Amino acid sequence: MATHHAIVGTMLETHPVRIAVVVLLMELVLHVFSKSLALGSTRTIKKLKAEIVEIRKEAAPLNNPSTFSKHAKLERKAAAKDKELEKLKAKWESPKYKLLQKVPLLMRSGVWTWILYSQGKVPVIQLGKEAVWPIGPLLSFPYGGDWMGGGAVSCVFWLALCHKFSGMLVNATLPQ
Repeated sequence: MATHHAIVGTMLETHPVRIAVVVLLMELVLHVFSKSLALGSTRTIKKLKAEIVEIRKEAAPLNNPSTFSKHAKLERKAAAKDKELEKLKAKWESPKYKLLQKVPLLMRSGVWTWILYSQGKVPVIQLGKEAVWPIGPLLSFPYGGDWMGGGAVSCVFWLALCHKFSGMLVNATLPQ
């Protein structure tokens, strides 16, 4: 019975275009994960800060002897929100959360290393030499323009292209 590694290795060796699809999907997922982590923390902090400012604005005109109890109540509410904000900031600066932020980088590094090691000399896509004429050597980096008869797109270039494209796509589609 064939092992899982042998099956996956054979599948990728016989179909290098699958590498292209797997890499692109992986990059999209990792960029969405990174962006959602960042957005979650930023949105919550902005929301709490806005609430604190609103409560303090509401409390400011009530700072006179006849409405002092209402003013004090609003100030206590703002102080409680301040404490909540500090707890949230401390949570996001904790080592556990910092490690969670590094997961996409660690996964990307591992997958890139594996792909470059196992598939680095196999072109991801083979195009005609004329189709890539001015940038052929760049597409086949680090092997040169005449690698595989010209028109070959190397794993190195494909990984970099997928990383950049997926980052731009996620930044354009997910709100700030």
